[in-house]
Amino acid sequence: MAQLYGILRALAWDHTGPPGAVVDRLDDGMPAITTVPMATLVLARVEGHPHTGPWTRRWTSAGHPPPLLLTPGGPAQYLEAGQGLVLGAPRAPTHAGRTPRSPCRRVRPCCSTPTA
Repeated sequence: MAQLYGILRALAWDHTGPPGAVVDRLDDGMPAITTVPMATLVLARVEGHPHTGPWTRRWTSAGHPPPLLLTPGGPAQYLEAGQGLVLGAPRAPTHAGRTPRSPCRRVRPCCSTPTA
């Protein structure tokens, strides 16, 4: 898992696209760069001005249990809409040669200030 974590960090830093595209890239490279046969993960990216917001969280999941979103003053909710296949699981081909991971989901937090 440490191998995948390091590779994921590099891909996430290098790619400014949606988290699902980053996870697809990791999944594509797994057989060539690691001996890990399968893994789960949740990848989220928070976007927006660091001081003033508004912030948007984009995320995707690869077979991991849904994350729990906690917001100040709001109810907790599981983010279940972005569930995708486990990393390393075979995907049925499409016209482009592979089935894309489930699309990223956008979740708008209830506030635009950072929380500790």
